[in-house]
Parts: sequence; C-alpha cells; structure tokens
Amino acid sequence: MKFYELSREERTKLRTGIINEVKRRQGFLKYAANEDVYIRKIAARTIGKVKNLGFLNSHMNDDNEFVRQTIGYALLWIGKKNPVQVISNLKELASDGSKHVRSACIEALRGIGKSSPGRMVNLLKPWLKSDNPNIRACAVNGVELVGRDVDPDIAFKLLRLVRNDADVQCELIRVLVQASYKYGPKKTFIELRKWKVNASDSVLKIINEAVSEILSIHKDKPRLCIKSYREVLELSKKYKLTT
Repeated sequence: MKFYELSREERTKLRTGIINEVKRRQGFLKYAANEDVYIRKIAARTIGKVKNLGFLNSHMNDDNEFVRQTIGYALLWIGKKNPVQVISNLKELASDGSKHVRSACIEALRGIGKSSPGRMVNLLKPWLKSDNPNIRACAVNGVELVGRDVDPDIAFKLLRLVRNDADVQCELIRVLVQASYKYGPKKTFIELRKWKVNASDSVLKIINEAVSEILSIHKDKPRLCIKSYREVLELSKKYKLTT
C-alpha cells in the first residue's frame, strides 16, 4: 500500500519510523529504493537535514536509479545552507542517464535557488558550457524554476548565454512560455525583442515558436494566464514580434 493510501495515523507512524531509522544511519538504502516517491522523499529529507554528505557521496553511483534520485532530493536540504558544498554532486546527477535522477537534480536546484538565487545562477554558469547536453538542459530547467519562483529576469540573464544552443532549444521555448503566463508576457517579450537584434536563424526560430506558443496558451487556456489573449496579441505587435 502506498504512503498516501494509508490512514493519517498509519502515515504518521511510518514517517516516524523512517526518520528514526535513517537518523541512526540504518535503513536509508531500503527506503531510498522504495517505489513510492513519498517514502523516498522522507528518507531524503531526513538524511539531508543531518547533513551527512560523506554518506551520500558513497552511494552516488548506486545501481538503483531511485537511490540516486533520493540522493538528489537529499542534496537540496544540504545545499539550502551551502550551495557550493553540493554543486559538484548535483552536476554529476545532472549527467545521469536516468530522467528520474535528473528530475531530482532539477528539483534540488529549484529549492536551493529559492534560498540563494544569485549564488545558484552564478554556480550554474559553467554548466551551460558543458559538453554534456543533459547538464546544460538541467541548468536551463533549474534556472527557469528559480526565475519562476523569484523573478524571471534572473533566468533571462543566464538563458541569453545558451540561446544559440540547439540541444536546449526545446527547454528554452518552454521556459519562455512558462515565464509569460506566470508573470505576464511583457518581460518575456522585452527579452525576446533584445534577442531579435542581429539574431541568427536558429534564434529567430526560438523567438517565433515561443511567441506562437505564448499566444496559443493565452487563447486556449485563459484560466492559466493573468492577461487576456487580446492583450497579449497587442503586446506582441507593440514589441514587433508579430505583425
């Protein structure tokens, strides 16, 4: 039975048992490998709160992808206090072949970035120059989430560095679209107008696809957006992104 299929009393008892075992350095791998993500996250938060980075390092290459994912969740709790201490671990997880592990890395980047947005953005700059496209994609996604939680301008500063990178083009478009309906499209359109100056064909393609998707989501899913489709269309014309 999954965690949230249990009664409240049963969940409390199970959570307490997991926390007590993991604090005693017992049972972590058992819970970290559990198929239920809620159980994995309880174990991750517990081991992360006691800041046992050495223990986590010893299991970074565990064969079980859920264990590696749980380590990613745990690094969030250590990194909130000291991002520098965990950035190399997160970069290793960002290159992992498992999408579950990479998603935990992105979640950790988001959580750390909410606490220290400026530091996190600076720490991610070298990732954008990595030869590994998974590392670059994790950086883009992590920065987007920090921008969504704090301020899109934080994300835009870093995204400018990879606007010519074909490997992260899909992530860039998604970031721009999400920023537009979360904060309103004005900041996104101002940013795209800057990108348009002397833009290469690949950057123009990103701009056109992003603007098209921004208009579509405002037309088709107005309840997600803070501006009407008509307002967004007029803004796109104002900033010379559509005719």
